[in-house]
Amino acid sequence: MSVSSSLHEPARPTVDTQAQLLESQRLALKKQEVELKQLGLQAQQVENQQKLEMKQLELRARQHDEKQQELEVKMMELRANHEIKQQKLEALTRLVESGKSPAEVRGYFALIDSGDKSMPRSHQT
Repeated sequence: MSVSSSLHEPARPTVDTQAQLLESQRLALKKQEVELKQLGLQAQQVENQQKLEMKQLELRARQHDEKQQELEVKMMELRANHEIKQQKLEALTRLVESGKSPAEVRGYFALIDSGDKSMPRSHQT
């Protein structure tokens, strides 16, 4: 009868089997912890990459704005120079129409040009 009763009882795990099972569970848990840490590091890396890209975009935008301002200043200088040349042309036309000699016209423009060179560039508008 002892043979038949032992067939119906579940096999009891031995101490070694229990230790192996616990070690296996501990390793599986450790593996999950490592995977979670890797996921956290990957998420941090993605976030840092996005921050870097945002900073680069901000830098490019600032550089673009600075270049735009430089171009606007240059355009203002060109317009001012054009206006000066236009005024000189009008003055030349009036002098010629009023019958001034070429020597008088040259003297007049030499006087104007020497005044332009003595003034700082910012005041020549």
